[in-house]
Amino acid sequence: MDWASAEMFAHIDKVVLENGYGCEIELVPGATMPTATSMMEKGEPDIAPELWINAVRTALDAATAEGRLHYAAEVFSDTGEEGWWIPQYLADANPEIQTVSDALARPDLFPHPEGDGGGLYTCPSGWNCQLRTGNLFKAFGGEEAGFRIIDPGSGGALAGSIAEAYEKEQGNANSDLEDFYSWMIDTDADGNMTKYFVHQYYICLMNPIIGNRL
Repeated sequence: MDWASAEMFAHIDKVVLENGYGCEIELVPGATMPTATSMMEKGEPDIAPELWINAVRTALDAATAEGRLHYAAEVFSDTGEEGWWIPQYLADANPEIQTVSDALARPDLFPHPEGDGGGLYTCPSGWNCQLRTGNLFKAFGGEEAGFRIIDPGSGGALAGSIAEAYEKEQGNANSDLEDFYSWMIDTDADGNMTKYFVHQYYICLMNPIIGNRL
């Protein structure tokens, strides 16, 4: 899979299956949409270490009901979260921003790195949240509000941009890197789990989608 926590779980699964059960394991690249689709239609790969299942909820429910797929375990007991996030320092400086609409009314606070209006970081290609964010962006009138969507290119690049924006703001009160994110990382650049980072340093403007990761 192409995000840090899933890669970690894949390697843990590999160690357990090889050393505990004598299996021969091959790790293959994947993402929620293509991996889930392949498993439901072709039965490959045999195991997905982590899926954001709201992305494929209807088809996955049908596949499990028909016995084509089985839930092995929940990898996070407290599930995962998705949402549209802004840095805590920006929220503190602008307490009037309470909703997505409030944020979209202030493109000056979220400058696009290439200039000309505000920027909204979306998810990388292959992640269902990119499609969802694009649809919500249209529904909220993001383009009319002066925003453009920013494709980070990869999960690692997204994580790096989030960390860089916050770190530069801490060291420079005039930083213009107050970025607006549609998804929040679950590990930092060093691979450390960072749920604390989400809730301590970023706040969610839209009710997060909870209970969608297995």
